[in-house]
Amino acid sequence: MAKYIKCLNCDKEITRGSKSGFCRSCCKIKENPKYKQKYYCIKCDKEICYKSFHCSSKMCIKCCRLGKKRKPHTKETKEKIRQSNLGQKRSKETREKMSKSHKGKSSPLKDRKLKPLTKQHKQNISKSQLKRFKDHKERERISKSLKGREVSEETRAKISKSNLGKKRSEEIKRNISLAHGGTGIPHENSIYPPEFTQSLRNEIKERDNHICQGCSMTQEEHLKKYNRSLEIHHIDYNVLNCNENNLITTCKLCNLNANSNRDYWFAFYSYIMEEKYAKIY
Repeated sequence: MAKYIKCLNCDKEITRGSKSGFCRSCCKIKENPKYKQKYYCIKCDKEICYKSFHCSSKMCIKCCRLGKKRKPHTKETKEKIRQSNLGQKRSKETREKMSKSHKGKSSPLKDRKLKPLTKQHKQNISKSQLKRFKDHKERERISKSLKGREVSEETRAKISKSNLGKKRSEEIKRNISLAHGGTGIPHENSIYPPEFTQSLRNEIKERDNHICQGCSMTQEEHLKKYNRSLEIHHIDYNVLNCNENNLITTCKLCNLNANSNRDYWFAFYSYIMEEKYAKIY
């Protein structure tokens, strides 16, 4: 028995097991009565069978799965996913692949209107952050990641402007002290007494017309040069003495210079107080 037979159209040798009796090239010709028409997916142009095109959604299996809305995960499945991802470290290659796949895609949170956080939610976030910063290893990791990072002058100016005139509540001050390993009492380790408040410093600056009494630098000039407001100097170098007669407005440089040759600067600033305000120290 011969293994090969001839094609009915072009007399080409084909295997005896072919049901149509034609070769592959002849089967593709539309004029051929046994021509097999090909069907393609609507979305991805992938070749699909006759049944999926006529009886189903005219799409391949992959496109059908993507089009369907998935059911939301239950709490049990979410917990399983969370536990499986715990402690998982991805390599640089996988991270790069993930970043490339997400590029150009809009975030689902962009168009969604988020509800404002409740007080309890805010408290939970602050508690979790406090636990995080209390850990010595975590603080070392954050400090290492921030080392060598250069901050531009524009960002520094923006930060200084945003922080100017801000008043922290007692709760925030307490949380800051707790985060740094304190007992919750603000300025507990500070050399300045609680009487040396921001309101007292502002009063001294207003009295001196917001001008340095050493070099006559204005508040605006000081902000441009140092990105901070004018400072208050204790004339007798006693930090606990917060009397108005003992306080005077200075710039950053004059306040630093006053730490050397103290006898001279003590006489200099006491003379200014006597001349300008007629207040004998």
